[in-house]
Amino acid sequence: MEINRLGVLAAFCVFGSTIASANDSKELELFKNFTLSVCVGSAYRDPVVLQDANNAANAYMQQGNLDLDVYEKTRTLVDTWLARQYRSKHGGSLQLMKCIDLVKSNELELLFSAQSPCNSREGWRNEEHFQEFCSPRTSTDEKKGARGSLGGIRTR
Repeated sequence: MEINRLGVLAAFCVFGSTIASANDSKELELFKNFTLSVCVGSAYRDPVVLQDANNAANAYMQQGNLDLDVYEKTRTLVDTWLARQYRSKHGGSLQLMKCIDLVKSNELELLFSAQSPCNSREGWRNEEHFQEFCSPRTSTDEKKGARGSLGGIRTR
C-alpha cells in the first residue's frame, strides 16, 4: 500500500506541475490545479492520498477568485470523468489518466470561461491585481508556478 501511495503522490507532483500551458492565466492555472487535486482525491480513496489531495484543493481554491459554485460544478464534472470507461492494454487502472485528460479538456475550459472572474475588470482591487491573475503567464511566472503564500485569502 505504501508503494501505491508514493506512486500516486509522485505522479500527482510531476503531472500537476505540467498541466498549465504558457497561455493560461494564473487564475486558470489555479483552477486546473484545484481540479486535478479533487480528481486525484476522488480517484484514490487511500486516506493519506485523499487528505493530501483535499488539502491541495483547498489551498488552490483559497488562492483563486472564482465563485464557490464553480468549484461545486467542478466536483460534478470530476465524478463524470472518473465514471468514464478507459481501457488499459495491460488491465491496469487509468484513473490518473482520466484526471489529466479532464484538466486538459474543453469541458473544463468552458466551465472556467463561463464563470471566470477575468471576464471583467470590475470587482478587482486594482489593475495590477487583475493583471496578476488574468494575464497569460510569462516564462518567469511558469518557473514560479501558481504557488504562493497562504498567509491570507485573496479578495477581489
